[in-house]
Amino acid sequence: MKQQQNNPCFSQTLLFSRTWNIVLISFLACLVFLLSGCGTQATSQTQTTRTNTVFMSSSWAEYYITIKDLKFHTDVAVHGTFVGVVRTIVKQKEQVYTDFAFHVIKAVYSHKLLTASVITLRQEGGFYKNTYYQESDDPVFQRGEETFLFLREVSPNLYVVCGGPSGRFLVQNGRVKPIVKDGVQLLASTNVSNFISTIQKTP
Repeated sequence: MKQQQNNPCFSQTLLFSRTWNIVLISFLACLVFLLSGCGTQATSQTQTTRTNTVFMSSSWAEYYITIKDLKFHTDVAVHGTFVGVVRTIVKQKEQVYTDFAFHVIKAVYSHKLLTASVITLRQEGGFYKNTYYQESDDPVFQRGEETFLFLREVSPNLYVVCGGPSGRFLVQNGRVKPIVKDGVQLLASTNVSNFISTIQKTP
């Protein structure tokens, strides 16, 4: 009886097939691992950047439509920029206040002498526990925001805006505009110099 001889070509083919299967399985396993890792990372990033916004609605006890009325009820009117947040204060559930550092460029008008170059402004609203609390008509102050403000001093070096949003004027591209439509009316061409002159000349 003849003994069956090993076929070297068949053995090499079988070895190559097994090796290729191992490589393919390893590649697929790595691919699944990488894709699952990316999915987890994307989900984590989405969860950490998600925030809520709660809009509050206040009935302003003081609201002014003329520069004359603002000046009469104001301790100081200033032109300046917001530097950043000093602290967040929570008095009751969802009653959030924020103290901001404000750099005074110019004290335009003053009943009281203002010597500090940086003062603290308190505003209702702010960021607390992954939620923004904000008055619907009085947006939270932002770092770098340039503005004119009519202020009342409530304690040494601590101020609030007189008349709520009616005492707040944004400066954008050199132009000054009120943040509310039903407050003080200004021409679209009003610039910083014009507004300072208007404040100082109003009796």
